[in-house]
Amino acid sequence: MEHGMPWRRNTSKEYIEARSAAENLEGNLIKCADLAHRARSDEVLNVSH
Repeated sequence: MEHGMPWRRNTSKEYIEARSAAENLEGNLIKCADLAHRARSDEVLNVSH
């Protein structure tokens, strides 16, 4: 059955690429959220002193 679907290999390659791109994005979002959280914490500390 698989030999009747030549597009299947390309699709899975694109899927893998899309997944790794999504994981990179997720990592960047986590970094951004972490930095924003730290910046906010610093602001709170500076205001309270």
